[in-house]
Amino acid sequence: MQTIPLNNWTEFQEKLKFPSDVQKVEDALSTGLPYGVYFRGQANGQWTLETTLHRLEDEIHYDFTFADYLRKALGICGAVDTYTGWNWNLDSGDISNLNTGDILAELTGGDLSSHKTRKRIIEYLIFLRHCGFPSPLLDWSESPYVAAFFAFAEIPKNAESVAIYQFQETPCGLKHVENDNEAKIRTIPYDLNTHKRHYLQQTKYTICTKYFGVTQGFGEYEEAVSASEQLNCYDGGKHRQDSLVKYTIPSLERKKALRQLDKMNITYVSLFETEDALIRTLALREMELWKD
Repeated sequence: MQTIPLNNWTEFQEKLKFPSDVQKVEDALSTGLPYGVYFRGQANGQWTLETTLHRLEDEIHYDFTFADYLRKALGICGAVDTYTGWNWNLDSGDISNLNTGDILAELTGGDLSSHKTRKRIIEYLIFLRHCGFPSPLLDWSESPYVAAFFAFAEIPKNAESVAIYQFQETPCGLKHVENDNEAKIRTIPYDLNTHKRHYLQQTKYTICTKYFGVTQGFGEYEEAVSASEQLNCYDGGKHRQDSLVKYTIPSLERKKALRQLDKMNITYVSLFETEDALIRTLALREMELWKD
C-alpha cells in the first residue's frame, strides 16, 4: 500500500485532477478517474482498514466462518421483517439447501438472474450493513467527496490526521493470479435492491476472505494487499491488481473541507435523509462551520 501524506485539503483535490498511481498501468484510462476506483474515509489516519465485524473482536475471523455469519444474519430476519415491513422472507433454513461457498463466490461475480434466493440474501446482507449490523462487508464510495465527508465529520480528539483510501481491484480489467492460502479482496458488482443509503452515498462494497484449513472465513485487508503487491511484479508489473493508496490529511483542515462539502450539498441529511440527520447538519452549520 502506498501512503501519501498531504499538507492540506487542497492538495487532496489536486490529486484527483491527474492520473494517479492506480492509473499508471497498461490499458488504464489516460484522464479522469477510471471506472472501478472507490474511496473510503476514516476519521483517524492511524486506523487500519477493518470491517465492523472485525471490530467486535480482534480474532473473530479465525473462529467465525461465512456460514456462521449467514446463520446469525438470517436468524434475525423475522424481527427485521416484522419491524420494517421489508418482507425479506429469509431464515436460517434458506442456507441449508444452498452451498455457502456458492453464495460467497456470487457475492463477487456470476449471473444471479436464475438464483433469486442467493441474490436476495446478498441484498439482505447489504441492508443489514447499512443499518448497523456487524458485517464482513467494507463500504466504499464512488465519490471521493462523500468519502472525505465521512473522514472529516467526526474526528476523534487525539487524531492528528484523517485518511482517505483509494482502491481499485482490477486496474487492467482482471485478476491474473490468486493464492487460496492468502487473503483476497473481491468487489461486489451488482445493481441491488436494498437500503436507499446505498445509492445516496454511491456505495460499493468489498469483502476480504481467506481459507483457514478447509473453512472459509474473513481475512485482513492489509494482508491481501501485501500479497497482491508481491504478485504485481509478475510480467513486469503490467497486470497489477488490488491497487490501494492511502492519503492522509491534517485534522486541522476539517473546517475548510466540511465548509466546501456543505456548499456541494454533501451533508448528513443528503447522505442519510432522516430527521436526526437534518438536525446534525443544522447543528454542524450553526455551531461549527459558519459561526464566525
